[in-house]
Amino acid sequence: MRRWLSVFAIAGLVAGAMPAQEKSALESEPKGWTDIFPDAKLKGWTRLSIPPGQPVKDYAGWKVDAKNKVLLCEGDKLGHEWLRYDREFGDFILHVEWRFHKLEGSPRYNSGVFVRNSADGAIWHQAQTGARPAHRALFLIMGVFILADNPLFD
Repeated sequence: MRRWLSVFAIAGLVAGAMPAQEKSALESEPKGWTDIFPDAKLKGWTRLSIPPGQPVKDYAGWKVDAKNKVLLCEGDKLGHEWLRYDREFGDFILHVEWRFHKLEGSPRYNSGVFVRNSADGAIWHQAQTGARPAHRALFLIMGVFILADNPLFD
């Protein structure tokens, strides 16, 4: 009996010490958010090439599904480019969900979200996720593409 009381007391202490799950900023304060999701014509957004200064292809591989709030990039038809929101923000909280569809074969593709980069794309920050690179390190990239061959701290 004494052992069970100890187990329950410890469980109670552990449960009491665990922080309550906090609501997101959107859930706790739904007013004041700016929806930057683009319309079908991408009004307020600009297509830019990677590396910067190159022309973008005539084919606009960006598709907007407004009903499901999905922005789709058909990168295999597009080339190497990114989409920039034209308005600059100061301090902000950004909520974004992204994913990529696996293509058959061994395509080389990349996807992600830029935050706090220069308007022309010459300076940007990069955090890699996924199977490659395994290091998942944060890099400050200044017009140079870096992909480590070996995992960090290997």
